[in-house]
Amino acid sequence: MAETKACPSCGRDIPRDARFCPQCGTPQALTCDACGHANAAGSRFCAQCGAKLGEAPPTPAAAPPPQPAPLARGANAAERRQITVMFCDLVGSTALSTRLDPEDLREVIAAYHACAAEVVTRFGGYVAKYMGDGVLIYFGYPEAQR
Repeated sequence: MAETKACPSCGRDIPRDARFCPQCGTPQALTCDACGHANAAGSRFCAQCGAKLGEAPPTPAAAPPPQPAPLARGANAAERRQITVMFCDLVGSTALSTRLDPEDLREVIAAYHACAAEVVTRFGGYVAKYMGDGVLIYFGYPEAQR
């Protein structure tokens, strides 16, 4: 039998690897296969160890690939990279909130978040944060894009 977990929103049992709750549509935290850290829904890389989420961890017998010698940098050295930051929200949600029952509004916003996350991921973006009916998105993070 497949492992399950409880949805933090509705409490129903769902598959452990589910990205969204099939009952209420709430985005689910992603657990890193390499270190077990619970990452925010929509994450592509583990915030704890940097492993790509959804990929099996390397086998212990495999030697890590050789790393290039680090450049001599100061302790506070930073890497410059260009990223695109995008914020989008659900137009008319305030008016919608006056007409819908709170549970129905939550379902509409959860469906919007799920749709936005799917499109963002398809185009190589990273969902940084869900804020009410808004979504903060980065392109070029955590990996630079060409």
